[in-house]
Amino acid sequence: MSTFSKLLLLFSLLFFALILTADSVDIVSDSSLNIELDQLKSKISILESSIAERTQELKRKDENIKQLEGIIQEKLDSVALLRSEIQLLQEKGSLGAKEPVGKAGELKKQVDNLQKEIEVQKKKEDALRARANVAEEKIQELNLKLENLQSIRDEQKIRISKIERALQLAEVCW
Repeated sequence: MSTFSKLLLLFSLLFFALILTADSVDIVSDSSLNIELDQLKSKISILESSIAERTQELKRKDENIKQLEGIIQEKLDSVALLRSEIQLLQEKGSLGAKEPVGKAGELKKQVDNLQKEIEVQKKKEDALRARANVAEEKIQELNLKLENLQSIRDEQKIRISKIERALQLAEVCW
């Protein structure tokens, strides 16, 4: 047997030994990648459901904000109406009757109460808007995490398919 033949045989044996070692590593790696892929799918599912819940929460908050805006507008209209009534009574002014003065004082109290109520409603609206903004930011963060996990999942799928192809090729060569 020539030196070249011996070297060729030696390289062939080393190549097959390397393939056998790589196959056992690939099989272990393949199963761990499948487990990791399943875990990533689970995380993605959890994040998707969390996004759906937060989206529903945002919709509810938007509806609440619209209702509060409607209430505020009603109160503002009522205040404007009461102010115009007060102005009319003050213009009629001193006709000598105590009833218009008493009614004007009562209307002024109503206006003050409505203004306080409007301030409370505006504070509630501002608080709801702030909470909605926080929820939107969290949804954006979750979307970014979801996209990241999906890209990792895709990379894992590619790695698994490459490993499977290498394993099939090694089996064919073996």
